[in-house]
Amino acid sequence: MKIQLIFVSFLIILTSCTSLIINKPTYNNGRYNFSTNRNNLLYAQDSIVIYGFIKTIGTKEPLKFSLITFGCSKVTSDTLGFFRFKDHSISVKSFLFANSIGFRGVETDHLMLSKGDSVNINFYLSEDDRPLINCQ
Repeated sequence: MKIQLIFVSFLIILTSCTSLIINKPTYNNGRYNFSTNRNNLLYAQDSIVIYGFIKTIGTKEPLKFSLITFGCSKVTSDTLGFFRFKDHSISVKSFLFANSIGFRGVETDHLMLSKGDSVNINFYLSEDDRPLINCQ
């Protein structure tokens, strides 16, 4: 009986926390990866939580005070490169854009999110080698 109870508990935990990490290249040397989880507590609150880190692609150092845009919402990363925001839209089809001074911005593909989703997105930006001033 105890083995059946443990097995059933394991199946419930496994099916309630589904996650798949996807690595995506972008139009420049930067990239991002993301995973989506379902959270029943967020579902009850009718919200979506998006969080993650923004780092350099080579050394994986955090990029402080970088800007992440999601639809009309904007958030700035902290000193560790971490960002987090909560959206109360019931279903959202939008993209995220991350940029920092001296680095090329990274834009995600369109994400279809619904209430109860918890999304972990990590951005890796490459340095911008274009000159700031183009004097001829």
